[in-house]
Amino acid sequence: DDPDVATMEGICTLAEKLDIDPTEDIRILVLLHKLGANEKPAQISRDEWVKGCEKLGTDSIDKFKALLPSLETGFMVHNEFRDFYKFSFQFNRQGTHKTLEKDLVIMLAPMILKDRLPEE
Repeated sequence: DDPDVATMEGICTLAEKLDIDPTEDIRILVLLHKLGANEKPAQISRDEWVKGCEKLGTDSIDKFKALLPSLETGFMVHNEFRDFYKFSFQFNRQGTHKTLEKDLVIMLAPMILKDRLPEE
């Protein structure tokens, strides 16, 4: 266990403090994307966290909560959404695998595309 890395357990704790469900609310992934969690799948390093918080101007749970409405994918422009889409699948890979389990893709795709597709 590296003290300079937050794994999925730490990310889930953050989601709980933000009153969002990390298994159903895409905003936690958008937040991780905006924080710059790109070094390794399924975690964020202390350096990424600090730089991301500075960039977003967040230093408390209240400021993170105030940021939540802006994390909806429907507000992203084309290039920003494309980068987020790619990030979502890379972040959810297991270890050094280059692909995702089919069940994970089936779960992720509707969450990611929810605000991007016309309603039926």
